[in-house]
Amino acid sequence: MNPDGTVNPAFTASVVPGDNLLPFFRLESLTTPGTFLFVSTEEYNGIFAEGSPQRNQWRRQGFDPSGQDIPEFYLFGAGSPTGTDFNRFQNLQNGTFLYAGPGETANINANPSLSSIFVDQGVAFRSLCIEGVVFQSNAVLFLSQFDEFSF
Repeated sequence: MNPDGTVNPAFTASVVPGDNLLPFFRLESLTTPGTFLFVSTEEYNGIFAEGSPQRNQWRRQGFDPSGQDIPEFYLFGAGSPTGTDFNRFQNLQNGTFLYAGPGETANINANPSLSSIFVDQGVAFRSLCIEGVVFQSNAVLFLSQFDEFSF
């Protein structure tokens, strides 16, 4: 948080579906308390597929009134020509995850003391923000490094 009380968003996401936006779901780790993972529909389905070894390691988050799991937010997919890349890293020491923009990704990968701890899993999604420009959407959610992701 900045001294004036404002927050610099880590990334920008839409809370409503939109053109070329993919749904992302929030999962809570059952093995590492306080750890959340954001996944696309494809990864979500793989995690909860019958016989998946990860199936009992994650709890679904974000349900509608009827009990259906719903996306937490919408972003551009990893292969989209629009948006800013955000890579997902997994901490080998405690199993937690970190999402990093281009500058932070480059710094982690270039620093042996960080890259030996944080495994770069590749581009997880593309943010709705490019160099401070937020794409128009009906509703936009700014997620900062200080958010506890409790929507």
